[in-house]
Amino acid sequence: MSTSISLPIERYLGIDLHKHYLVIGGVNAKQEVVLPPRRVELGDWPKWAKTHLRPTDVVVVEATTNAWDFYDVTSPLVQRVIVANAAKIALIARTRTKTDNKDVMVLARLLAAGLIPEVWVPPMEVRELRSLISHRRRVVGARTSLKNRLQSVHASRRHHLVLPSGDPFSAIHRAWWDTLPVSPTERLHLKHDPSTSLRAGFGDGGPTRYADRRDRRRTAPPELCRAVGRAGNLPDAVAGHRADHGDDRAVGHRRRDALRARQKVGRLQRSRRQRAR
Repeated sequence: MSTSISLPIERYLGIDLHKHYLVIGGVNAKQEVVLPPRRVELGDWPKWAKTHLRPTDVVVVEATTNAWDFYDVTSPLVQRVIVANAAKIALIARTRTKTDNKDVMVLARLLAAGLIPEVWVPPMEVRELRSLISHRRRVVGARTSLKNRLQSVHASRRHHLVLPSGDPFSAIHRAWWDTLPVSPTERLHLKHDPSTSLRAGFGDGGPTRYADRRDRRRTAPPELCRAVGRAGNLPDAVAGHRADHGDDRAVGHRRRDALRARQKVGRLQRSRRQRAR
């Protein structure tokens, strides 16, 4: 059976990641500067990294929006890539003057001293699930806003209008909204809002139904429970229940169930830590 042998660490590299470029610098175990800070454009980073990075390097980068893409590109080239908690780093290292070069060297020195508060790097499938659930929550929020605007138009009429049977916001009732006696401005709202709501997932289900299909799981691995629990998402991806997002009256119940699910995951994690001790 083959065993992997870790090479001794020669350089501790800190990286300040921006939208279009990054700044990299590093020290050795004696806190001596072995790589002065330098700027590299993100478009040139894959080529630059293959040329200058070594298998004996350890790299640290703060958690940002593009940190996962950077992690996927860089991790095969070095011994390890650590994603640091940016909020905790700010508490540990407070500098009077804040520049990219100084930030990079602070990260590198903290890494060499073993003081980096790192975060868990989720695998690709967990990232996809997080993105999908976040997208569904945005769609549901947009749908609720559209419903409220349409209901406000209906409630503002002097006449007591009777809503059609079933779901008044479904595609088959769009003609009913067009016949309401409203002002030209409200007519414009009624014309645009139903079409927007259909694109946002009404009628055929859209992305919300697709997300519900992805979330219906009877069991979930522990890392998935941790990912959903940390992100504060809905509990159906953890417990396997499908929430009825079309029913606005169930919002309170979903929030209560989400809180209970997160509490249950927290209790399981604490009990595992206690047994491990």
